[in-house]
Amino acid sequence: MKKIFSLFFSLVLILSLLPLQSSVANENDSDVDLWNAVKPLSTTVSFLNTGAHPDDERSDFLAYLSRGLGVQTSSLIANRGEGGQNEIGNELGNGLGIIRSNEMIEAAKINGVTAYHLSETTSDPIYDFGFSKSPEETLEEWGEELTYERFIRFIRTYKPDIVMPSFRNVESQHGHHRTLTILSERAFEDAADPSVYPEHLEEGLDVWQIKKLYLPAESEETATTSIEIGDYDPIYGMTYPQLGEESRYLHKSQGMGNDIPAEPRQTHLELIQSSVDNENDDLFSNIPYNLNEWAQLVPTSELSNQLEALQQKLDTIIDLYPNRDDILPPSQDALKDVQEALEMTRNTDMNKDVKNDLIHKLELKSEQLQEVSFISSNLHVETTADSGILTQGEETQVTMEITNNGNEKRNHIEASLITPEDWEHEESQNLNDLDPDQSETFVFNVTVPEDEAYYEPYDDSVLQAQVSFEESGTNTTKTFELDDTIAVLPDLSVEANPDKLTINTADLQEEIPISANVKNYFNGEKDVEVSLNLPEGWTTETEQEQVTLTERLEEQEVTFNVSPHLI
Repeated sequence: MKKIFSLFFSLVLILSLLPLQSSVANENDSDVDLWNAVKPLSTTVSFLNTGAHPDDERSDFLAYLSRGLGVQTSSLIANRGEGGQNEIGNELGNGLGIIRSNEMIEAAKINGVTAYHLSETTSDPIYDFGFSKSPEETLEEWGEELTYERFIRFIRTYKPDIVMPSFRNVESQHGHHRTLTILSERAFEDAADPSVYPEHLEEGLDVWQIKKLYLPAESEETATTSIEIGDYDPIYGMTYPQLGEESRYLHKSQGMGNDIPAEPRQTHLELIQSSVDNENDDLFSNIPYNLNEWAQLVPTSELSNQLEALQQKLDTIIDLYPNRDDILPPSQDALKDVQEALEMTRNTDMNKDVKNDLIHKLELKSEQLQEVSFISSNLHVETTADSGILTQGEETQVTMEITNNGNEKRNHIEASLITPEDWEHEESQNLNDLDPDQSETFVFNVTVPEDEAYYEPYDDSVLQAQVSFEESGTNTTKTFELDDTIAVLPDLSVEANPDKLTINTADLQEEIPISANVKNYFNGEKDVEVSLNLPEGWTTETEQEQVTLTERLEEQEVTFNVSPHLI
């Protein structure tokens, strides 16, 4: 049986969670949002944890690196966990994958980790097909070439200094886990080899040499590096392992998270490969830890002095925590210095790999300072759309309210929308200044193209808000997700019940009821003719049913009594 309308509509889990930051801040009066922004100014190191499924990340260690040290920390996860369990609902397959992907994003916000996936769409080839006995079986299912090309592309884009898979490649381990360990080990050399996927270089990517590759040590005795991560952090009011468990609690469909005591805990690592000399067992040995150490690697005293002066300003910003008003001016000043350092670096004759690496680090510092400046500005932004559901050709409104919650006037504020290129909407809207405790509302009329692609849950948001302001002659820009997911859907959907039909030929029913539920996503009235495409010889009492739906999200069910016929 064919449906007269077909719709691939994915479930979206809307997480209504009380942020950890808010509860912790209320307990110890810490400005957690500000600290999360200023702490990364202390280091230039980046760390990547690789795994196969959402919740494979080493949450306690990542919390220590990100929240404790300020290291730029990310997780690269292969699939969406579609083959896992679900302890909070009935969704499985793609529906569960969407839930687990959203859970990971929310969990990552707690311990300061950015979550990435190799899987790009629902029903992607890199799919959680259940337990795998071997890496060979896994790569046969996923497609080895497709998987590895995406992996190398990510390494060359993200540019991690240190990579650590979550699991070792041992026969007792899940084949998916072993696969990510094998790919991580292969990528150590291949990501730096221009003959491996040379099309990446033609697209503008550079090769990238990972500095160190670690694995979780099998025991303390086999570890080359052991790190105490159980320290108590007064900003968060807990230890880093406890912070990691707070993030794991958000993997609700998997029943993750445990209450653990505040006590010492060590992470034991084994160094597998290194492209730098290892003078000692320190995790960051011979990896430039901040701009002071980068200053020792550049060939000119002018650039060296610039980098040292910039790091001194970054350290001063950290020392000024938690005073937002005092932090804003030097953060804006440091933004200027980063741009000067970038220009000097680009114009300095030095080793190409060192230059590309330093440029990448300075660009990250610019992004971090933009975040510090916006938080310390005390501007609060709320953006809502008239509807989270849109259809092709529809017009809607997006409202952006900007409030100055600080003690100082904010100047030259600009509000704008980021949409796909062919969406129609107003240009940016400007405001000369915004006094303390004052709010301003901006309204944007938006038109969806007639041929806009339908919603894919793993794509970037089709609508984002962007707000900028100017302070001390320097512009700061911040991009925001809308409060609700915006999905472009077909005008109508039809769901059959049952969606599969089994006929008992030994005891053939005279009539079989088949229902069709029609749902309206169009913002207005729709007249619908519903009929069944039946096998030859099958009949129904009525060939079609007329349905009128008057408003968005209205649905109606019609039932056909089908008389089967065996040929």
